[in-house]
Amino acid sequence: MSHNPYASNVYKIKTTDNFRITVKFSQYSQGTINYLSIADVELLPMATILQPFSTNVNDKYVNWFIAKHLSLSATNQQNIVEAAMPANVKKLETAVLSVYDEGTTGYNNIFSRPKSHLYDNVTQQQKLVNLKTESALLVGLVPLSAAKIALDVYIKSFDDTLKASANAQTKLTETSNQMEEARIEWCDEALGVTGKLLEKYKLNPEKIDDIFDMAMFNPRHSHIDPDKDTLNVIVPEDSIFSINMVFDPSKTYYLHNTGICALNVGSASAIDQQTLTTFITLGIDETKIASGALLGDLLNRYLLVWNEDPTIAGELKIKEEETIA
Repeated sequence: MSHNPYASNVYKIKTTDNFRITVKFSQYSQGTINYLSIADVELLPMATILQPFSTNVNDKYVNWFIAKHLSLSATNQQNIVEAAMPANVKKLETAVLSVYDEGTTGYNNIFSRPKSHLYDNVTQQQKLVNLKTESALLVGLVPLSAAKIALDVYIKSFDDTLKASANAQTKLTETSNQMEEARIEWCDEALGVTGKLLEKYKLNPEKIDDIFDMAMFNPRHSHIDPDKDTLNVIVPEDSIFSINMVFDPSKTYYLHNTGICALNVGSASAIDQQTLTTFITLGIDETKIASGALLGDLLNRYLLVWNEDPTIAGELKIKEEETIA
């Protein structure tokens, strides 16, 4: 094992298993080197080399963050529907008992075993199979046609939520892998830039900390929010940043301008400035609170962030807070 501190990539080590720190550190470093290169043109080639990797980290982080919350939402919905299974089986039994007495052949043909076997100690897929079997047993039983329709509606709901949850988890895995790849690529490039900085600042190597500030990895350092449930968005100078953001109407959202230029925040049903339903102005280091109901519906809503400053990239932090009472 080498004892040379430059024989390993410290950026990879420090950002392992933490996408939140990765995006914060990469965007802070990129913003700093961009700013310093205005006065020191020797830094401009390094800033230019690093820029696409920093942009990629930010883009992949946003995709992963949204996928994570969509996955949580899909799983929660699936759990709600699944938890209703005993009640729906009970409804079916009530309908069956209105036609057949318990213990009769007609009843036993539908419930050959205790009802709980349909959902206790079995996999979700087996639960689905069991319910479909029950539905098949009702075919041709005219007095129970309404009960079959109700059961089929529930079966479809359960099947749909299982598929949605699986698809959301697949998307989360995909975006997580993409974010991890972006993290590794950025760390490799940052180490290369650090090598160039060591040559430039070989008589004053501490100046490298002006760009790659390792103190940011101290959990008590103000640059790093330990809460991983925070979306950090970098808005390039003189531009509009848009994402399809899911807002839960039962939640409160903190919008914090963590950059050094003013930002305007709006939400819309499409990426179209003319259809804004919310408009919030955030000054430097200003925080405002907005409900999910104010920001938009659960689906098909876009968050638009304006940065009108011609020279400085903006930074917005969006944090989901407590449930509204």
